[in-house]
Amino acid sequence: SGVSGWVAANRSVIRRAEPVLDLGTIAHDFDLRSCVSAPVFVRSELFGALTVYIAEPAMSDETSADVGLLAQEVGLAIARGATPLQLHLRAAGRTPVAAAS
Repeated sequence: SGVSGWVAANRSVIRRAEPVLDLGTIAHDFDLRSCVSAPVFVRSELFGALTVYIAEPAMSDETSADVGLLAQEVGLAIARGATPLQLHLRAAGRTPVAAAS
Protein backbone atom coordinates (compact mmCIF):
# COMPACT_ATOMS: atom_id res chain seq x y z
CA SER A 1 0.00 0.00 0.00
CA GLY A 2 1.01 3.63 -0.09
CA VAL A 3 3.83 4.96 -2.23
CA SER A 4 5.85 1.73 -2.17
CA GLY A 5 2.77 -0.31 -3.07
CA TRP A 6 1.95 1.98 -5.98
CA VAL A 7 5.52 1.66 -7.29
CA ALA A 8 5.39 -2.12 -7.01
CA ALA A 9 1.98 -2.33 -8.69
CA ASN A 10 2.91 0.03 -11.52
CA ARG A 11 6.60 -0.91 -11.81
CA SER A 12 7.45 2.75 -12.14
CA VAL A 13 9.40 5.37 -10.17
CA ILE A 14 7.50 7.98 -8.20
CA ARG A 15 9.14 11.22 -7.05
CA ARG A 16 8.22 13.93 -4.58
CA ALA A 17 5.59 11.82 -2.87
CA GLU A 18 4.21 12.31 0.63
CA PRO A 19 5.91 10.01 3.18
CA VAL A 20 2.73 9.93 5.26
CA LEU A 21 1.18 7.72 2.54
CA ASP A 22 3.67 4.98 3.50
CA LEU A 23 4.50 5.70 7.11
CA GLY A 24 1.40 7.31 8.55
CA THR A 25 1.89 9.55 11.58
CA ILE A 26 5.49 8.41 12.09
CA ALA A 27 6.39 10.54 9.05
CA HIS A 28 5.38 13.62 11.06
CA ASP A 29 7.26 12.37 14.14
CA PHE A 30 10.50 12.29 12.11
CA ASP A 31 9.62 15.45 10.13
CA LEU A 32 9.80 13.58 6.81
CA ARG A 33 8.41 15.70 4.00
CA SER A 34 9.24 13.96 0.74
CA CYS A 35 10.15 10.57 -0.69
CA VAL A 36 11.15 8.87 -3.90
CA SER A 37 10.49 5.21 -4.61
CA ALA A 38 11.85 2.95 -7.34
CA PRO A 39 11.06 -0.66 -8.22
CA VAL A 40 13.71 -3.30 -7.57
CA PHE A 41 13.93 -6.01 -10.20
CA VAL A 42 15.82 -9.29 -9.86
CA ARG A 43 16.28 -11.14 -13.15
CA SER A 44 13.45 -9.12 -14.72
CA GLU A 45 11.02 -10.04 -11.93
CA LEU A 46 9.73 -7.45 -9.47
CA PHE A 47 11.36 -8.02 -6.07
CA GLY A 48 10.08 -4.97 -4.20
CA ALA A 49 10.39 -1.21 -3.94
CA LEU A 50 13.23 0.91 -2.58
CA THR A 51 11.83 4.04 -0.95
CA VAL A 52 13.94 6.89 0.40
CA TYR A 53 12.46 9.46 2.77
CA ILE A 54 13.90 12.92 3.49
CA ALA A 55 13.11 15.92 5.66
CA GLU A 56 13.44 18.40 2.78
CA PRO A 57 10.32 19.48 0.85
CA ALA A 58 11.63 17.81 -2.33
CA MET A 59 14.57 15.79 -3.58
CA SER A 60 16.74 17.04 -6.39
CA ASP A 61 16.48 15.32 -9.75
CA GLU A 62 20.04 14.08 -9.23
CA THR A 63 19.14 12.43 -5.92
CA SER A 64 16.04 10.87 -7.46
CA ALA A 65 18.18 9.45 -10.26
CA ASP A 66 20.62 8.10 -7.64
CA VAL A 67 17.78 6.25 -5.92
CA GLY A 68 16.85 4.65 -9.26
CA LEU A 69 20.47 3.61 -9.77
CA LEU A 70 20.65 2.24 -6.23
CA ALA A 71 17.49 0.20 -6.85
CA GLN A 72 19.13 -1.32 -9.94
CA GLU A 73 22.32 -2.09 -8.00
CA VAL A 74 20.33 -3.75 -5.20
CA GLY A 75 18.51 -5.92 -7.73
CA LEU A 76 21.76 -6.95 -9.40
CA ALA A 77 23.39 -7.70 -6.04
CA ILE A 78 20.44 -9.85 -4.97
CA ALA A 79 20.56 -11.70 -8.28
CA ARG A 80 24.25 -12.41 -7.73
CA GLY A 81 23.64 -13.59 -4.18
CA ALA A 82 25.66 -10.81 -2.56
CA THR A 83 25.98 -10.75 1.21
CA PRO A 84 25.12 -7.60 3.23
CA LEU A 85 28.86 -6.99 3.78
CA GLN A 86 29.54 -7.13 0.05
CA LEU A 87 26.70 -4.66 -0.54
CA HIS A 88 28.19 -2.32 2.06
CA LEU A 89 31.65 -2.47 0.52
CA ARG A 90 30.31 -1.73 -2.97
CA ALA A 91 28.40 1.29 -1.71
CA ALA A 92 31.34 2.72 0.25
CA GLY A 93 32.43 5.00 -2.60
CA ARG A 94 28.96 6.39 -3.32
CA THR A 95 26.79 9.14 -1.95
CA PRO A 96 25.28 7.99 1.38
CA VAL A 97 21.51 7.48 1.21
CA ALA A 98 19.21 6.43 4.03
CA ALA A 99 16.50 4.08 2.77
CA ALA A 100 13.69 1.84 3.85
CA SER A 101 11.11 -0.18 2.02
